[in-house]
Amino acid sequence: MLALKHISRCLLLTLTVASFAFVAGCDDQGTAEKAGEKVDKAAESANDTAKEAAEETKDMTKEAAEKTEDTTKEAVEKTEEGAEKGKDMTEEAAKDAGDAMKDAEEKAKDATK
Repeated sequence: MLALKHISRCLLLTLTVASFAFVAGCDDQGTAEKAGEKVDKAAESANDTAKEAAEETKDMTKEAAEKTEDTTKEAVEKTEEGAEKGKDMTEEAAKDAGDAMKDAEEKAKDATK
């Protein structure tokens, strides 16, 4: 988006300057030709600037997509690790609770003897 604004501003500025040069320089045929050449050069320069900005935008978009992909992969890995750890902790807690119930049952049996 920033590159697009930059392109628009450069293009507008270039065309504005070229238009003024053209209007101001049209007194005779030689001056009109020179002004036309300046307009052509300005348009070519604006086109080159637009191409460069488009290429920069393409590169920045590609980099952002790669970073997003990497971040997403890391998040998935951490989520999987967290889920596995949670599963292990739940299984351990269930085992501990079962052991505690067996101990309580044995103590209750011993108390009734």
